[in-house]
Amino acid sequence: MNKVSFLLINKFTQFCVEDQLKIKALGRDTPDLNITKATQSDKINRSRKFNPVLYNKSNWICGCAITNKMYCFPCVLYGGDEHWSEKGVDDLIHIWEKIKSHERSPRHLHNMFSLNMLGKVDIKILLNSSLRAELLKQNEQVRQNRHDLDKIISSIRFCGAFELALRGQEASQNSFKELINFTDELFKENRELIEKFPFFKDISLNILQELLECIFGVYKEEIMKQIKSAEYLSVILDESNDISCKCQLVMIVRYLFNGKPVEHFWNILHPETCDAEGVSRSVLQELEVLIGQNQEKLVSVSYDGPSIVSGSLGLIPDKIKEKYPSARYVHYYGHSMNLIISSAASVNKQARIFFSSLCSICSFISNSPQVTNILNELVQKRRNSNVAQWDFDASGLGVKTIHEYRRDLVMVMDFLEKSANDATVNQAGGYKFRLQDKHFIFWLGIFNKIIPHVVSVFNYMQKEGIDAYKKNEELKRFENALYGIQQQIDVLISEVENEINSNPDFDDDEDEHVAKKPKILNRDKRKEEAMEICNAIVRHVTSRFTSLDYLNATNLFRVGSFKEYRMSFPSKFLDDTIKQFRFLDKQKITNELQVVYERPELRVISGVVPLLALVSDADLESAFQELIKLLSVLSTMPIETTEAERCFSVLKQIKTFLTNSARASDLNALCAMSVEKDFLNDIDDFNHKVINLFATKKKRLEFVFRKV
Repeated sequence: MNKVSFLLINKFTQFCVEDQLKIKALGRDTPDLNITKATQSDKINRSRKFNPVLYNKSNWICGCAITNKMYCFPCVLYGGDEHWSEKGVDDLIHIWEKIKSHERSPRHLHNMFSLNMLGKVDIKILLNSSLRAELLKQNEQVRQNRHDLDKIISSIRFCGAFELALRGQEASQNSFKELINFTDELFKENRELIEKFPFFKDISLNILQELLECIFGVYKEEIMKQIKSAEYLSVILDESNDISCKCQLVMIVRYLFNGKPVEHFWNILHPETCDAEGVSRSVLQELEVLIGQNQEKLVSVSYDGPSIVSGSLGLIPDKIKEKYPSARYVHYYGHSMNLIISSAASVNKQARIFFSSLCSICSFISNSPQVTNILNELVQKRRNSNVAQWDFDASGLGVKTIHEYRRDLVMVMDFLEKSANDATVNQAGGYKFRLQDKHFIFWLGIFNKIIPHVVSVFNYMQKEGIDAYKKNEELKRFENALYGIQQQIDVLISEVENEINSNPDFDDDEDEHVAKKPKILNRDKRKEEAMEICNAIVRHVTSRFTSLDYLNATNLFRVGSFKEYRMSFPSKFLDDTIKQFRFLDKQKITNELQVVYERPELRVISGVVPLLALVSDADLESAFQELIKLLSVLSTMPIETTEAERCFSVLKQIKTFLTNSARASDLNALCAMSVEKDFLNDIDDFNHKVINLFATKKKRLEFVFRKV
């Protein structure tokens, strides 16, 4: 389009503005012309040939390969001197005189100015005071619109964090309806503001969801900025099912920010499949977003969920380690003990049903003061004793309490069936049936023997200052205890059979049986299933706690042992640490640790984070390079359950949201607003960043300032 031959036939001024801008962007055509002029004199014959350097001398000269002549590009476009705009110039002898003469031409100057202003702000706008005033008025309206939307976003953040946090605790099964109710309440409070915006009228729920997406988008951008500035990153994963039994995975990130470890909610993932392959693929996609190809940045992964034992023990951490070899599988202090049991029990259908029923019964009793009151009265009447507090804690699964008071609970459920409302009658009837089911009673007896050992090893592994050697000893003791239970399976099955077949349950009417005597259990099948469960629990516990050599690094910084270390350097702990963290210079970190142990002022500092803050001072950073590396990694990894500097587990705070069935994007935003409200409050101009993102989503010009 910028060829002179084309422009000589087609008038530039007749093109639309878009085409004119394209021609301007292409610029003048500068072909290598074949112009030669010969001159004769009395003494010598000379010839002059066109030199392309001529194009560089004047930025308006162009050429035509067809006519083999030179032209003025602006004058070809807008018209002017016919020699430069139509006929062309090929006189090389007088070319410089012609160029200087044309450059002084007023028409040429006008054409140069017109071409330069093409596509820029119309000069009329700058000169027209009425148009300028109109733009100022529009910008003032935009400023007011953004102020009103700022109030709406603040209301969403406040109401969403408060109302939906409570609803998350109630684990509502109708989140979409709740979201609509929440929208109605929000609109009542901001009706005058909302009615100003036409796009809120008919699609208010969609607009609310779009605002939630923008809130979460800005939140993630801020998290990404902090992660990029951090040297190391740890990831905590927890798998569970929502209310519709779909697999979902909550992802927490942990890193150092301003010298302190922080944990932040990152995302709730929904893998395509719930096996190790699907979960790993979903996690690796998120890690690609977080750290890309920086393989050394990821130092630990903590995972909990049924996929790890459903025929794919340890595959998820292994698949992550294939791409990020520095990532260690670390037990996370926020993971509940009951997940070890329920996940291991997933290898057996009946055991899985048992744990599902057990958790439901515990939740029903714990959330119902009426049930506990009836149970108290019944126990006091029948056993002449009163229990002030009932242990139906979900983390302990309430196995011991339900095992001991099972018959009393059957009578409580029978009482509720006759006196409560319809919803409670249905629940009580179902739980009563379960409490009398032979399979439930069998597994209740088996797990009543197993769970105390699991609780013991779990609590021991959570203690502070226990080195890897002692923890390995505890694992051996646990394995031997489970092996002992396997040796006594026949005796346990006999005890359970006696319990099932003796003393059937009764209600208050002694002539009416509450339950029929069930048939005797199939001994061989039950023995095989019980042995399988014991083996699965042992595998799960040992896989979680076996790789504990990295814990020896924490023993290097036990303040109470600094005096001892000064006299006898802990070489064994250091050697184990070097094996785990091969990037350390052994000789240099040995010297740095010796200095730490010899300084009396450091014996009052407790924890790796305060020590890291001290040696990270600008004056000491170059002197303690290896020590800072090790302390940074240890602070990033969630390795101690009682570390004083550790923040409260973010995972525990968002667990209540995992049974919600809201849209994934809504649920993410609601979790962020509830759990991370302090973080959001610390973001500069957070609401305005949300508005900017909201305005660009669908080019909402009523929120975009125009240049004046």
